[in-house]
Amino acid sequence: TNTTVKGNGYRLQNFVVNGSGILGTTDKTDFDNVKIEDITVSGGINAGALAGTVSNGTITNCGVYLTTYPEGGNVRDYYVSKAASDTTYDNLMNERYTTKTISGSGVVGGLVGSANTVTITESFAAVQIVGGTTRGGLIGSAESGSIDKCYASGDITGGATTAGGLLGTADGVT
Repeated sequence: TNTTVKGNGYRLQNFVVNGSGILGTTDKTDFDNVKIEDITVSGGINAGALAGTVSNGTITNCGVYLTTYPEGGNVRDYYVSKAASDTTYDNLMNERYTTKTISGSGVVGGLVGSANTVTITESFAAVQIVGGTTRGGLIGSAESGSIDKCYASGDITGGATTAGGLLGTADGVT
């Protein structure tokens, strides 16, 4: 029997993780409706916002993204009110974007670093990926499993041995 992690409409917000992700390695875990906002992950061989490695499970309706303004507020008014007179809105957003990143030394993905025998549906990653030898916008490396109705956006920067917009590498994935 798999363990189930449910988001229940809540969001995990403003994390700084020194390691592989919110969860390092999971086996036989099903993730449902888990949303992660404004996270920085650094370190770990396999790294992703949700987990460094997920094996033998499912990821459904999960995502990681960078917020641009407080809930219910006006983005420009919020950041301009916080800015010093010589700091522009664009500089503030650029600073925010470049500090909220996912990085590691090996396999790095926006949501999950390494996925092994995992079914991923209706999930996304909208973050910047830096560091790692294998990088993917959603999943760094996927082996055996399926991916359906998913997307990734954001920059994948720096020199990587292998990189892809959605998946860094895939073997036996439909």
